[in-house]
Amino acid sequence: MQHVPLAFGPFYLGIAAIASLLALTLAALLRSKRLWSITAVSSGYGLVACVQGYVAWVVPSIGLTLQHYLTSIFTLTSYAALLWMSTEVMQFKEKIPWAHKLMAGTALFTLLLIICVPLNLYQEAIYLQAIIYLFTGIIFLIACLYIWWKEKFQLANLILGISPLLLMLVSLSGLMSMLHWLPYHSSIYVIWQYGLIINMLLVVGTVVFQVYRQRIKAFNKKKMAEELHFEREARAHQRQFMGIVAHESRTPLAIITASLANLRQVSSGNNHQVTRRYEKIERATERLVQLTHNCLSDARLSASQLSIERHPHSLLALITSAASLIPLSDHHSWKLTQEKQAINAYTHPEAETASTLAIDSALMRIALSNVIDNAVKYSPGGTIHIDLSRQQDHWAISIRDQGTGIPPDRAGMIFERYRRAVPSDSSRGVGLGLHVSRQIVRAHGGELTLAENTSSACRFIFTLPVQPKNSQEA
Repeated sequence: MQHVPLAFGPFYLGIAAIASLLALTLAALLRSKRLWSITAVSSGYGLVACVQGYVAWVVPSIGLTLQHYLTSIFTLTSYAALLWMSTEVMQFKEKIPWAHKLMAGTALFTLLLIICVPLNLYQEAIYLQAIIYLFTGIIFLIACLYIWWKEKFQLANLILGISPLLLMLVSLSGLMSMLHWLPYHSSIYVIWQYGLIINMLLVVGTVVFQVYRQRIKAFNKKKMAEELHFEREARAHQRQFMGIVAHESRTPLAIITASLANLRQVSSGNNHQVTRRYEKIERATERLVQLTHNCLSDARLSASQLSIERHPHSLLALITSAASLIPLSDHHSWKLTQEKQAINAYTHPEAETASTLAIDSALMRIALSNVIDNAVKYSPGGTIHIDLSRQQDHWAISIRDQGTGIPPDRAGMIFERYRRAVPSDSSRGVGLGLHVSRQIVRAHGGELTLAENTSSACRFIFTLPVQPKNSQEA
């Protein structure tokens, strides 16, 4: 490389030293590969110092020989550093992995060419590097255009990509002019020398800004995690409070239920108006009992360890018990079938025995009652069809109403805690029923799904395995 006069040489090297020190400091503090690659580009300043003859001036005794070898070494290392910086700045590893491997491999190969210097094969190494560098530069340009297009030409990415791209083009022009592939112009080397500083400051400034944004993002993420932790604690306290309220409500509700039964026994059976009032009180009491059961079950299901107390119990009898609320409605009736055939557990004891399954009957009754109660609450009237069928390895309980269905945008969240099919209507519940039912069924190793959802009906299906899975009992 020919000597090119450089005005303000000491000033230039001083600025170069400051830029390099800034990049080195940031790389050490932030531990960023991108900043380390930018620091590696500082090897180009050593090449500038050699070209301008500063090495021979500092150590005149061996300066010329040392300067000759250092010029060759810095030429090869500066191109390798520029390739490394280019792939790190544009984040090829995350965005275009194959381009990252190509650039990194080329940079490593260029470094290995240093062994050609003491073997007096420097000219051959430069020729080989020029060919590889030209091919790599084209790949880099195509990759940059692809990333800019994919990310809609964001300003930060444009600045990051244009800077190493221009420096690469200038350095490639200098390399080709040195090999006499292009006419020699001293301006190429001047632009390259000052381009090192401009590139360094520009890229470092942009990277610092990105690191700042990442720190802000990390801070916001930490703050969000803290808020989420507080929210979870608040919800845990809420469930605990609801559990306490539900527990304390059980005794008054039991007293109301017992008193109501006594009043119905002593009252005249001929007074239809009084009977109707008692039925309304009974319906309201049953709803409160159902709510307390849901709150207590939710607290139990949310505990760290849930023990399912399994005992043999007839599914037909359990369904009949869970559906006891339906006759209290003025507009609903229900029909129980087994394998699509009408049946009554009380008139067909053999069917009741055949449907025996080891389950936690108290919890499972709550699960069934929630779905049946929803069928009553969310349908204006009609018959609620309940079917029990035996599949190969599980029992299936289908509950179908004649309601207006669930809005499509709410169907995917009805099993979540405190989510309702009609969020604006809080008079029909708090959104615990389906969540509790699904958790109970899953604790038994089964599943609860919404199998049908139309404008004229909803159908939920319970599936319970015949053989309980021990891993799901805890």
